Amino acid sequence: MIRRHGQILRLLMMIVDALVAMTLFVLVAAIRFGPEWPAMWLTSVGVAWLLLLAYAIAWVALLGLHGSYRP
Repeated sequence: MIRRHGQILRLLMMIVDALVAMTLFVLVAAIRFGPEWPAMWLTSVGVAWLLLLAYAIAWVALLGLHGSYRP
């Protein structure tokens, strides 16, 4: 059963990890910078969603390199 659905399981784990990484990144930024965190991101980074996406991709890639997505 798991072998037949192994790739789907790995893909779902990667998607969930990316969503959790993005959520935690935003949550930590909101706690750190307070209610003005979106303005802080726009002035310091410029394209905030690109930074968020790059962070999530890097997180999933590092977990994948360490073999975390093997069932």
